[in-house]
Amino acid sequence: MQKRAQKHPRARSNDLIVKQVDDEVIVYDRVDHRAICLNAVAAAVWSICDGDTEIAVISGCLRERGFLEATDEVVWLALDELERAKLLETVGEGSTTTRSNVSRRRLLRELGLSAAAVPVASVIKVPTAAQAATCLHHDSFCDPFFGPPCCAGLHCIDVNFPFIPPIFRCR
Repeated sequence: MQKRAQKHPRARSNDLIVKQVDDEVIVYDRVDHRAICLNAVAAAVWSICDGDTEIAVISGCLRERGFLEATDEVVWLALDELERAKLLETVGEGSTTTRSNVSRRRLLRELGLSAAAVPVASVIKVPTAAQAATCLHHDSFCDPFFGPPCCAGLHCIDVNFPFIPPIFRCR
């Protein structure tokens, strides 16, 4: 396995909103407008990354928390997932860690881990409030061919029919 530059990873905490949901953690990144869902293993690793704890200690902490299949490779994979999701602080220029050749498939195959023991960080792009509010409300002027659409349940119709010029409104 390729060695990494950072042996004491630190979880990013600025500009994040964190919410525990059952055994997963949902993190909203207010800078990138992304929601990241961490499964139990990835969430546990992220919570331990304080910048002072070594990888071997992190895997030991995971085993103490009930993740009995946690090895250093599982921690490295979790760190890769967390780094891709931009949830680890960077050290100067470049990345927090140097990617290893650990993969989910290899962990499942060679170590015989169950899928639940493999860390996962799923990223979902979330629209900003301005992007989500771009529909036209009731009685707004609209264009049936160009411009923003009418809000749900409304249609851009000609309210001046049969007269010319047509006047389109969301109704």
